[in-house]
Amino acid sequence: MPMPFQYDLERKPSLPYRPGFFKELEFGKWKLSIQGSDSHYCEPRATLRATEYTSMEVAIFSTDEEWIKFHNNDWAHPEDIPGCPLGHLWEPRNRPVHDEDFNETGEMKRNGSFVGGWIPVEAIQELIDFLWGLNQ
Repeated sequence: MPMPFQYDLERKPSLPYRPGFFKELEFGKWKLSIQGSDSHYCEPRATLRATEYTSMEVAIFSTDEEWIKFHNNDWAHPEDIPGCPLGHLWEPRNRPVHDEDFNETGEMKRNGSFVGGWIPVEAIQELIDFLWGLNQ
């Protein structure tokens, strides 16, 4: 049975060689990219209507300017949001480390690789409900 959030997802116009992405959902200072297609970490791995997926790929972004400045990007992980219920399902997809991933003191900055793959739609709905509740 589709989760309520799936009815809110709308695909952006696509390019001939790529499926259209679903538009992001915003919740205060957090933004979610929830995706499904033949090129995303989802089940089934095909380009379908949002209501046809049992799991989808999710990325969390911050819209908070201080967050973005501190981390040098807008990517977030569920563990960055106090009380977030999804951290245990998240497996970061790591990319190679480059010189620009380090700040002037040699500390590693966030590398923007936190994509959750094959996240069950029930868990995505739980995340959305949680984020929505933060803004009430």
